[in-house]
Parts: sequence; C-alpha cells; structure tokens
Amino acid sequence: MKTIRGGRGLGDALYVQGVVRHLVGLGQRLAVRSDWPDVFRPHGDRVEIIQFSRKADITAHYTMRKGVAGTTQFEDCCISAGIREPVELKLDWTPTNPRLIKSLGPKPILVVQVPRLRWDALTGSEPNCCRGARLSSL
Repeated sequence: MKTIRGGRGLGDALYVQGVVRHLVGLGQRLAVRSDWPDVFRPHGDRVEIIQFSRKADITAHYTMRKGVAGTTQFEDCCISAGIREPVELKLDWTPTNPRLIKSLGPKPILVVQVPRLRWDALTGSEPNCCRGARLSSL
C-alpha cells in the first residue's frame, strides 16, 4: 500500500480526492494522509485515511509546477502524482444529513470561502485574490 498526500488545506484535499479516485480505479491500494477524512469517505474501505504528514510515497500537489503555464492546479496535482492521462475533477460526496438538505427546499446551497490575507511564500507577495479582498474592504 502506498501513501499519498496533497497540501494540508481543504481545497487541497478536494484535488487529492480526484487523484485518489483515479488511482484506486486503476487498482492501487492507498493510504491517504489528510486532515480531512470526510472528503475521502465516499471511497469507503478502498482507501485508508491516516494522519497528515509531508512524508508520502505520492505527492499530489501543484506547487512543484507553479511556474509552468498551460495547466490548471488540478492538472498539476495529477502530473505530480505521476498521472499523464486526463482525470475528472468532481466531488464524490453525499450529504450525511439528507433531511437537513431537503428542509432547505429548492433553494441552491452556496458555500463561500472569504479570501484570507496571507503572505505567499512561493512568490514573496500577497496572492492576487487577497489584494482584491484588501482593496474591497477599504
């Protein structure tokens, strides 16, 4: 069994879920290093979820290809994990409380993550998303 990891954030885990789905579909047995076990719950017993650590056999993260043009972050995660063929980016998830979802009626559910001000260690500056957030809050 090989271990796989992405970055430590929730968004990173969503990317890794697509990579894991693809690799499991190819017959690989994986232990996923993640702080977000619920993201991988749809894979059931096909994967093992273990504590996050940067030490892993497979790294599915986009930072190694940060300066490469012509690919998305998800494609870079796949490439860094050794996958060369196209992989579908989708979220395998079913609500754990369908009654709550049904009680909301036909209204769409929107989840918003407000950009956080932080320093981007890769570029030495604030990410573009944060510059806009700061300007809009003036």
